[in-house]
Amino acid sequence: MLDLGCATGGFTGAIAEATGARVVGCDHSYDMLAYARRHRSRPSTSWVQGDAAGAPFGPHSFDRVVASLVIHQVGDRERVLHEVSRVLKTNGVLLIRTVTPDDAAAWIPHRFFPSVARAQRARMPPIAELTRLLARAGFSDVESEAVERARHVPLEDIEASFRTEVADRFPFLSPAELEDGLARLHAHWATEHGDLVVRRYLFLGATKR
Repeated sequence: MLDLGCATGGFTGAIAEATGARVVGCDHSYDMLAYARRHRSRPSTSWVQGDAAGAPFGPHSFDRVVASLVIHQVGDRERVLHEVSRVLKTNGVLLIRTVTPDDAAAWIPHRFFPSVARAQRARMPPIAELTRLLARAGFSDVESEAVERARHVPLEDIEASFRTEVADRFPFLSPAELEDGLARLHAHWATEHGDLVVRRYLFLGATKR
C-alpha cells in the first residue's frame, strides 16, 4: 500500500500495525519523513521522498493507495490522479480522504470569520469535480462515505491555534474581522457548544479499471 502525502506517517504506521501489510509512506517534505522514520516506523514500513505529481514508483507497484487530505494541496489534481492510476495494479483501490467545500467553510472556528470561510470553501475540491477527474484517470465504482470526528478541545486551544493560522495562512484577515469573529466564537462556546468540536470528512473510494 502507498500512503501518498504521508506527512509525519500517522496513517502509514497505523495501517501497517493494524494489517501487517507492506506500507510505503511518500511525501515531498524531508523533515516530515525524518520524523516519520523516527516515530512511525514498523517492520513493514518504508519511506520515500517524492512528489505526488511525479511519483517515484514503477507502473503497477501497489494494490492500494491512500491519499489523506492531500488532493486539495496539489496544483494539478488530474495529473496526480493519473499518477496514482499508473502506480496502481488493475483492480487496485484508491481511497481519498477529503473535506467538502461546504463542510470546510463550516468548521469551527472558520465559520465565524466570513473571509476565512470563503477561502476554505474555495480551497477544497468539489466532489463532482473529483468524480469526473477519477473517471478520466481510469477509475470506476466511485463510492463515498461521510465520517464525523468529535474531539473535546478547550476554547483557549482553539483560539491559540487559529491565531497561528491567521499568521501563516490567513494574512488577509482584518483586525476588525478577527475581533468580531473571536467574540462570536466565545459567545457560541458559552451558550451552545461546550468544548466538543465536530469535524466532518468525506472518504471517496474508487477502483482502477
